Amino acid sequence: MQVTPFYNGKAHLETGVYFATTANGSSACGSAHFILAATDPTTFSLTYSGPTDAREGTVTLTFLKLNRPF
Repeated sequence: MQVTPFYNGKAHLETGVYFATTANGSSACGSAHFILAATDPTTFSLTYSGPTDAREGTVTLTFLKLNRPF
């Protein structure tokens, strides 16, 4: 299972969540946190890729705008 964030025009593998599962339908969990610099408007999305379909999932996202100059 791979869940990869996409922002600032590209995928960011370094902040993705990766978990090996078995073919018999085992469950998986993961966690990641990061701070991104978006000096221009950007679109944020998550991409799932894996060898089989994901049947069920939950994602919790929190966005905090830090108001500090670069």
